[in-house]
Amino acid sequence: MWGKIKSQIHLVVLMIFLPLMCFWAPKAFLNVSVYDFVIEEFNAAPTLRHSTSLPVSEVVHGNDTLMRFQGNLNIDRSGPITSDAIYIPFYEGRLKFFANGTLFFDSDAEKHWQSGLRIPDALIRLPEADRQQPPDISFSIENIGIGSITLSKIYFGQEATLAIFAQRNTVYYENMRAALWGAEIFIVIALITLLAVGSLNADAVPPIFIMTALIIGGIGIFGNAFPSLIEAFPYLITFMSLSAFGLIQFGNNIFDPSTAPINKPYLGVAIVISIALLLFGSQSVTAMKLINLYVTLPGLLLVVFYVAAKGFYRFFWLRNKYSGIYFTAMTAILTTLGHDAAYRFGLISDGIILVHAGTVAVILCVGTLYISVVARSRRQLAADNLILEKERAQSQALLKVHSELHDGVLNYLSIVNIISREKPKNALADIHKLSRFAINEVRIILGQREQSEEDLFTSLGTLRQQIVDNIPRSTVAVDWSLLVLMDYPKTTSIIVLEITRIIQEAIHNAIVRANCKTLVVSATKTGETHFSITIKNSGGKIFEGEREGGFGINNMRMRARKINAKVNITPIAGGAILKIDLP
Repeated sequence: MWGKIKSQIHLVVLMIFLPLMCFWAPKAFLNVSVYDFVIEEFNAAPTLRHSTSLPVSEVVHGNDTLMRFQGNLNIDRSGPITSDAIYIPFYEGRLKFFANGTLFFDSDAEKHWQSGLRIPDALIRLPEADRQQPPDISFSIENIGIGSITLSKIYFGQEATLAIFAQRNTVYYENMRAALWGAEIFIVIALITLLAVGSLNADAVPPIFIMTALIIGGIGIFGNAFPSLIEAFPYLITFMSLSAFGLIQFGNNIFDPSTAPINKPYLGVAIVISIALLLFGSQSVTAMKLINLYVTLPGLLLVVFYVAAKGFYRFFWLRNKYSGIYFTAMTAILTTLGHDAAYRFGLISDGIILVHAGTVAVILCVGTLYISVVARSRRQLAADNLILEKERAQSQALLKVHSELHDGVLNYLSIVNIISREKPKNALADIHKLSRFAINEVRIILGQREQSEEDLFTSLGTLRQQIVDNIPRSTVAVDWSLLVLMDYPKTTSIIVLEITRIIQEAIHNAIVRANCKTLVVSATKTGETHFSITIKNSGGKIFEGEREGGFGINNMRMRARKINAKVNITPIAGGAILKIDLP
């Protein structure tokens, strides 16, 4: 009981800790902590009397609306400045800096590769000037083809020191995101490959759909480096309906692994929705973007909310820990997306994209859950296989005992039955003797016989003495001629036993089933190592094939296969000929 409570407490801590880490870790990593001084406000033009705090962010309404911030930086002029660079952790728009009215930085002149999923930063070297008299530094920033303008605090310091924070920005937005994108592609390819070769079951499909959504969402890291891929991006977004299906199905799979891994009707609906979205948006890229903006993405967001709510209910009310972990992943992605959306709409101005951290949380949680589900399924499969093997072993043991009793003891009982009908003077003595043989057979069957070498001719001689010689001659005339087998080499006791059982069953069928009057048991040698035994019965019923529900002939063929022998039955008038090609 305490173990379950402890596990629940750990999960609750994870639910709180992971989303907070998605917020705190990126901000702590990108935080500029070492600098000479920082500009936290500027004197806005044109009057230069109104101060505006930094960071600042404004949303532009309308593509043709021009917005511009410009002004002078409030620098302490009481002494010289020793800084040789300024660092802007984030900005959006066309940014220009002037020193005493002379332009020394223009963001449009920077030709470095930009990412669609990052906010640009800038490390700018200050122009050479009289350090005793700080220059008058001003700036302007305006929206050019974008829907907002943003400017962070401005840090003054040594270029070598500020370059460390600029490098961190590159690592977070470009290197880490590219590495995540590559990892996502690798995971999807690995899952698809394992699924194709049969190493994974259909429960791998939902994680594939989820990871594919992350791949599509991460295409923006290519920025303007691959225009054709960016152009295809609006059409790839329609795949999100399948990703929505994957989110719902994966949540159901981890909650109840006994359910079908793929809900085919739901999958069909998701495919139809994807095709419909593509058809409606195929008229133009603008139409496709509008459909994504007002249909696809809101629909996906609603599914994420639904999955998160379901995970919350299953964890807190149904005590399912896997659903708790899944709820944590959904919470992380919702909170980071909510933060980024608030930034894009100008509600906050901290200038950092957190969806990368949310992506990491989803990959970790979904990966952990899938591995747990697979491990749980493998453990259950191993347990089921163990039970199945035990049942199979028991069934085979019972089948073997049944076969031995049928082919061994039944033969003695048949002869006892024949003797009892004939009622000769010595019938009771013969029945007593045969019953002892039958008891010995049962002991042999139930006991553990060690494998050893035996002589087939001697064993069949014992069989003749115990069974054939006790058959009343008035009932069946037996001709036993197996002298050729004296040349048959010694072999294992298992092979001798199987051959003996085949002959016992053949004699039983000839006497009891066919009611034969004549029985001829003979052996032939047709080569140096090729021997065969023939059992011919006549004067009774013709062989018409194996009767329904019978075991005898089936057992004979099964025994022959086990020792690499061959059994062939040929019907003749009033009986049949059974030939055994010995191994």
